[in-house]
Amino acid sequence: MSAGIRNEDISQLMGGGMGQRAFIREESDITIIRNQDYYANDVTIYVKVLTLADTEYFQVLPANTRMLELFARNGSAFRWALSASKVASTTKATSTAFWAQATIPYKIEHVRLSGKTLYLASSVAAEAIQITCWTG
Repeated sequence: MSAGIRNEDISQLMGGGMGQRAFIREESDITIIRNQDYYANDVTIYVKVLTLADTEYFQVLPANTRMLELFARNGSAFRWALSASKVASTTKATSTAFWAQATIPYKIEHVRLSGKTLYLASSVAAEAIQITCWTG
C-alpha cells in the first residue's frame, strides 16, 4: 500500500472492533464498512428429542435469529423445514424440506428470522437434534 497506510492504521480507523471490515478499492482509497448489526449478541441452545421415527417435531426459534446450527447428537440423518407438514415423510429433499447428513453440523447463516418455527424429523427413533441459535 503505497499511500503510507499500514495495517495498524486500518485497525485504528476501524476502532479495532469485531464486526467492522475495511475494503481497499485502490491503494490510497479506503472504504470502511461498519456492520456490527450483522453479528449476534446471544446464543441459545435447544436439544429436541425426536422420540418417534418419521414424526414431525417443532421448535420455536428466538426472535432475531441470525444463524442456526443443527446437529444430530446420535449421528442419524434428519430432515428439517421452516414449514409444517413437510418433514414427516421420508421423501428426499424438496424446495421446502431439507436433509441434513449424519455427524456433520448443518449451518444456516446470514438470515434474520423472527416468528419462525423449525420443524424436524428423523427416520431413526430417539434422535436428539441440537439446535444452536445466534440472535441479536
